[in-house]
Amino acid sequence: MGEPLTYPKGRIAVEGGELQDCYDISGSITDGKKTVSTMRGGGMASGVVSGSKSASITFKSAISKEGFERDYLGKHQRDETVQARFKFPGKTITVNGQWTNPTWASNIDGFIDFTITIIGSYTLS
Repeated sequence: MGEPLTYPKGRIAVEGGELQDCYDISGSITDGKKTVSTMRGGGMASGVVSGSKSASITFKSAISKEGFERDYLGKHQRDETVQARFKFPGKTITVNGQWTNPTWASNIDGFIDFTITIIGSYTLS
């Protein structure tokens, strides 16, 4: 038998190559595909068309007593464009877009939980 498999953690870098102090990272790619129905097809789906492609990356971060690690809310308020790279074995997805949907909560472990999403265009490398 060979070596047991290992499962590394995902890492995210936002702007400037610095790794974020975050957890619960998730993302998605939207391919924009839609079914098309025609009268000739009797109103039934007769094919698929391509649409606009986009991606999102969401992560959570704990807020220390010194405050936010980055100016997330300021960048969100100013509609600034940011870049995030999510690295996992064999691939990196880069999302260029804007912050959206900031949320926060005080949780049972005694810290403030902050969640934010970046939406926009993406590349895979």
